[in-house]
Amino acid sequence: ASYFTGDAITLQGSAHDSTGVDLGTHLVWSSNLAGTLGTGAVVTTSLAEGTHTITAAVTDGQGLTGSSQIGVTVSPPPPGNTAPLVAITAPTSGQTLASSALITCAGSASDLEDGDLTAAIAWTSDRDGALGTGGSITHLLSEGTHQLTATATDGGGLTATAAVTVQVVAGVALEFPAVADASVDAGLPATNFGTSPILAVDANLVRNTYLRFDVTGLATRTILGATLRLQVDATAGAESGSGGVLHTITDNSWQENAVTFNNRPAVNGPAVASQGPVALGQTVEFDVGTAVTGDGTYDFAIVNGSADECDYRSREGGPAPRLVLTVARSAPTVTIAAPADGSVFFLHDGITLTAHASQADDGELSSRIRWTSSRDGALGTGATIAASGLSVGLHTVTAAVTDSAGLRGQEQTTLRVRAPNAPPAVVIAGPADGSSVAAGTAVRLAATASDDFDGDLTGRLRWTSNRDGALGPNGTRVLSEGTHTLVAAVTDSDGAVGSARARLTVTPTPPSAARRRTRRTAISRPRSAGSPTATVRSVAGPPLRPRA
Repeated sequence: ASYFTGDAITLQGSAHDSTGVDLGTHLVWSSNLAGTLGTGAVVTTSLAEGTHTITAAVTDGQGLTGSSQIGVTVSPPPPGNTAPLVAITAPTSGQTLASSALITCAGSASDLEDGDLTAAIAWTSDRDGALGTGGSITHLLSEGTHQLTATATDGGGLTATAAVTVQVVAGVALEFPAVADASVDAGLPATNFGTSPILAVDANLVRNTYLRFDVTGLATRTILGATLRLQVDATAGAESGSGGVLHTITDNSWQENAVTFNNRPAVNGPAVASQGPVALGQTVEFDVGTAVTGDGTYDFAIVNGSADECDYRSREGGPAPRLVLTVARSAPTVTIAAPADGSVFFLHDGITLTAHASQADDGELSSRIRWTSSRDGALGTGATIAASGLSVGLHTVTAAVTDSAGLRGQEQTTLRVRAPNAPPAVVIAGPADGSSVAAGTAVRLAATASDDFDGDLTGRLRWTSNRDGALGPNGTRVLSEGTHTLVAAVTDSDGAVGSARARLTVTPTPPSAARRRTRRTAISRPRSAGSPTATVRSVAGPPLRPRA
């Protein structure tokens, strides 16, 4: 980031411990050139010329430290007029806010020539238009995504802006009464005040108040705000110039009926909120939005730096201290119980659609479920409906419901409606029907099979021959001599058989020329004494006769 000497530079940061507690107010800012700059989530300072390494560091209640750094360059201003600097300190970009609550927009603006321009900041929303003018304004925002812009213009007509984007949603208030509360008194250090109707906070004779709340049922709901609400006692003297300072504490072992000043838990967490003067019977609210992050047990302590004692009503005295959370309203939850995803039905089958719907604030909404099909449109309304007239094909069935705040929830399932089953179609590509091959020739058996429901069944085809029996799947075979009726057949998932036939003749192999020539057998005659011997061996060719 780059600035001019004399600029009012706004440093903003956030910090949380491992449990989600906001430690932003404890951030310590420093520069490697200028030293310590200040403490808090927002610090405004000016820096001398040079390149600064700015460090934001924080230490939690357990003594663990975290830090982050940025670089800032400061140079002399150019001659002539310079534009203002504008910074938005609240809300923060990306924050989710409640449409039912006034939203505070805060910022600052300064100019080298004109000085502080904060009071002249103009606030606008890209959804709701002009919101107001000043360093801090409050305004209700409509539900939706807003870009909030702060604009400042100096005397020379130069303008500067800053912007943040926030999401505004419907909010719901949830109240959690204290599950334990008690005060302790340094004047009676061994006495337990767990059943007292009063919670005292005082600095003259140290009196601290301890409170515990159990937050449940939030799950993943977004917390938009949180306040700890107490009521000042109506008895004269209960009012005070200070309602005390609220801290988080890490010790959750204290017991309402046993805690005393002697065994009191340490007030070791950060201060999260404070109160100024309070009147008799006044309802007081401490902002604990930085401390409450979700389901869990939260322990707090109220201490007072004033010698003017303040007395609140306890849960025994009533009305009980309460933790009031504003949470984002959640959309309804819809669950389809039947049919199962991927179910298959035949045309005109009775199909029952069943679902359940509810919303955390509205409760049971099943009777308001609206059913639709991606193919056939609206099907009906209710937790259970009959849909027997669905058309043939693949349907995405949606069960949807809208709650009282207009939020919609839905679930979908797919089902298929098919026509009455038909056998698979088989087409033989080879051999051609009525063809012939010589004996010993490798015959290519090739066919395809398809089914209206199962799709391609070619891989499940099997061939048979009336002469040679089973031949197996597509491939090449050497068949015996003679006429074959070849059948390619397949069975679909419903048991229907499809087949095709081809006749093939395998002809005998003709004899070779050498085998067609006649062969003769050797002839020998008996001889008489003294007669010559004549022997004829088997030869090919014309007949031979023995010579005399």
